[in-house]
Amino acid sequence: MWEEEQEQAPGPTEICILENTLHGSSRLLKNQHQGLEAEIQHAKTILGQPEMTAQEGIYSEETLDRAIAFLRTHIEGLWQSHGLNAPIPTIGPGPAGSVDLYWAQPSWRLLVNIPAATNALATFYTDDRGQQKTRGSVDPNKFSVSIAACLMA
Repeated sequence: MWEEEQEQAPGPTEICILENTLHGSSRLLKNQHQGLEAEIQHAKTILGQPEMTAQEGIYSEETLDRAIAFLRTHIEGLWQSHGLNAPIPTIGPGPAGSVDLYWAQPSWRLLVNIPAATNALATFYTDDRGQQKTRGSVDPNKFSVSIAACLMA
């Protein structure tokens, strides 16, 4: 006959370890949030520079907002599903009024282009700085497993 194991309440040591883990994760998440906000502010300064906005093809605030939403969806999704702090990309102008999100890591790089057209697919390119290269399209309004896999590398 199977005996049921009785659940025991965590002891003081286990509670202390759990609290330290939660606070540590919170600090990491806070640092990631600060890095993301700094990059977003930098991207918004381009909109406030007359010499930049006079250039043909600079992104609009609406396109930037969609790129930020895409970025937040993936960063928060990786945190919630895997407890991973995704790296923060560089946010900058892409071709024809689009926004480029560019991650450069020692072993890989990823470029996601959020188009100016609201109904167009985002495109991406990634490589491992060696043999494997991948290009594709994703819905910029949804979490993409392909993008998440790149960010988890």
